[in-house]
Amino acid sequence: MPQGQGPTLAALPLKLPAMPSTAPRSFASAGAALALTASIALGWLTGCASAPQAPPTAIPGATYTGPAPLRGTIGSLARLSGGEPLLVSGYGVVVNLDGTGSDVVPENVRGWIRDEMRKNGIGSARLAQRNPDYLRLRPDTLLRDLRTAVVRVRGLIPPGASPGTTFDLYVTALDRDTRTTSLSGGTLWTTRLAVLGDNPQLAYMEPLASGRGPVFTHPDDPEVERVAASTADPFAAPTEADKARFRRAAVVANGGVTTEARRLELVLHQASFGRVRDVAGVINERFRSGPDDREPTASGVSDQVIRLHVPARFQDDPARLVELIAHTFPYPEDPVRVTQEMCDWIAETTGTPEAQRAQRSARLTLEALGATVVPSLRQRYQDPNGAIAAVVLEAGARLQDPKAADALATLAGSPDPDDRSGAAEALAFLPNSTVGLRALRKLLDDDDHDVRIAAYESLARTGSPLVERLAMTNLDGLKYYIDRVPAQRPLIYITNQGTPRLVLFGPRAGFAPPVFASVWNGRLMMQTPIQFEQALFKLEAGNEAYLPVAGRGPEPGTTLPTLGTLLDAAGRRLSVILESEESRQAFLTLPTADTSGETGASLSAPVAVARVRLLETPEPGRPPTTVLHSISPGLGSMPLSIFYRDHQAGGADVEPGGSLHRVTPTLATLAYFLGHAPTMEQPQEGLDLNFGEVVDALAQVSRTGGTPAAFELRLSPLAAAVAEAQQQGPARP
Repeated sequence: MPQGQGPTLAALPLKLPAMPSTAPRSFASAGAALALTASIALGWLTGCASAPQAPPTAIPGATYTGPAPLRGTIGSLARLSGGEPLLVSGYGVVVNLDGTGSDVVPENVRGWIRDEMRKNGIGSARLAQRNPDYLRLRPDTLLRDLRTAVVRVRGLIPPGASPGTTFDLYVTALDRDTRTTSLSGGTLWTTRLAVLGDNPQLAYMEPLASGRGPVFTHPDDPEVERVAASTADPFAAPTEADKARFRRAAVVANGGVTTEARRLELVLHQASFGRVRDVAGVINERFRSGPDDREPTASGVSDQVIRLHVPARFQDDPARLVELIAHTFPYPEDPVRVTQEMCDWIAETTGTPEAQRAQRSARLTLEALGATVVPSLRQRYQDPNGAIAAVVLEAGARLQDPKAADALATLAGSPDPDDRSGAAEALAFLPNSTVGLRALRKLLDDDDHDVRIAAYESLARTGSPLVERLAMTNLDGLKYYIDRVPAQRPLIYITNQGTPRLVLFGPRAGFAPPVFASVWNGRLMMQTPIQFEQALFKLEAGNEAYLPVAGRGPEPGTTLPTLGTLLDAAGRRLSVILESEESRQAFLTLPTADTSGETGASLSAPVAVARVRLLETPEPGRPPTTVLHSISPGLGSMPLSIFYRDHQAGGADVEPGGSLHRVTPTLATLAYFLGHAPTMEQPQEGLDLNFGEVVDALAQVSRTGGTPAAFELRLSPLAAAVAEAQQQGPARP
């Protein structure tokens, strides 16, 4: 719900602002929670079920039944309390929809939403002092408007989260609301989230987090819809019901912010003050707290319980700390023996269903040993068993062994794309390696998209200067990043996991004219014109335009200034004045068309771009006269014409008929223009679209063949994780 932002719906003409949050925000995502889901499902290395988070009590000693190589690790001696992602939920309101919302709200939810709005100043003279425009609004008016929809909001708070930790949200239209057709382009107003916060009785639950932000729905593409709808047959075409369900669900990246810390505790299977002391000591030695941490990583609180504190350096990924602790031996171990044992385990499980788990656990065990294991790892960097080599190389890279970089660079040249992808991921942990940087730079142009993306992710993680990052912001804060990376093969990569990112491989890549793409029932149209009328549309006298040229007519003279004739693809003529020898020579190099007949030649497509300046606004029925500056062969320099009509038409700052813009012909320029919010400091034109809307537009350009760049969209796994958490039942905070 809004808490202090500018004017909104008077007669509902203006955009409703996103709610500012007073909680600190970081760039952690739900990735940590999702990564830990798998380890919790496997059981804390012991096969034991995860325990509730109530203060643990003494339990009978458990018999370890997990993999033999992990016997003796902390994970085999204890169970974890509070290690599962915590499902929180609530109801909220999505605003700024394009008439695709609904006034269908269950009565009990309507009353609750109405009260929440009033608490935050909507229609309240007392509470709306900071935002007088909220006085003009009424909760019931908002709920009846088709530009709003009441939604269910769910998210997974990662284990070990502290106040201010962020996580992704999954937003869906209500089951009983059959009128909401799409959440695309909307913004979630701030709402409170609690365990069972969406219970039908709306009984009070202690809020543990809040949620807000622009929602993201994937582009309306059948292939994407089939995956997103999670149909039983992955090769079946999506039904209309699948598509409708897909458009009624959305993700708010980093939209959740925790307000309460989560507690993590180790509960030993056998009570022993001595073992508690030893285990806590090893944890504090291996995973030291930093100068900004107020307490040690591990603290014994009884003869069976060790409380864990996530150090600041692990705040963005507490799941990794938990996994490393689980794979740590609490007593001194011979690193040579452990390395041999882990490699034997990998070799024994290669080709079996246990292979992936064994390789991951082996890598974590080796990494948890610390720098003492590096000499024995080096002896295995060139192991003939590819699985063993990959595991020890990643462990060596994570332990900052510079010699791992050479072996990883060699692995990056493997014919197997999985090897190249693994090498790219591991090189992220060696940011100062020149050899590794060269390998990653080469992989940005790999034949396999997964490899290219893995190389980019590693470079982005290390803050490499090869990644040029541009933050797209507006008055509500950060919307998303545009990352540009050097590459010969253009690629558009979209990810909404964590902070939304739009990544352009080969950012100077342009379009493949003619381009015509339309989204949102024609509210946004992007095209390269093929006729003079299109190129000169709304052009004022003295302004310049780029015209698609298909040929020329006969030149009447050779002295300057002289008059010539340009032709478009339909054979229409345009008189031009040649003012310079350069423009005359460019004119003469154009292909000469057969101009017999009344309308001249009708050619299949333009062959060049002419840059002209309009001399005067022509009278109705008379063709314009222009001054020719230059002619460029091909259509690569043709700017993109963009027509946009805001669906919030009627506001003082919105032109009812829409607006026309022209941008230079590169993907990077288009992406910037679509998302840029003009300010006094940066007054460049822009539409201030949110991340989902920008993705919709670029996806349509790609889908219609308007760009040679491939389009790669990575779906968020949040929906599946939320569904799994719901099936398991509510966890305790």
